[in-house]
Amino acid sequence: MSTYRKARGVVLRDTAAGSGLLMVEGRQRPFHLEGLWRSPVAPKADMAVEVTFDQQDQVVAIRALTLWMRCLAVFNSNVKG
Repeated sequence: MSTYRKARGVVLRDTAAGSGLLMVEGRQRPFHLEGLWRSPVAPKADMAVEVTFDQQDQVVAIRALTLWMRCLAVFNSNVKG
């Protein structure tokens, strides 16, 4: 059984001139669009993202977070806390 975990991050550098760069959990992680990017909009600097990791801590998917998704996360954290 495979277990995946998700974390929030931000795009530091888009993929317009080669590899992109993410900041997730205090670590910079390079990325490519092929096979990882799961959003209809292209990545751009300062974009909030949700990153999915496999059991070996490798990035397996990246999704852009919409404003609605970010608001919902804040709402849910306030309801729980």
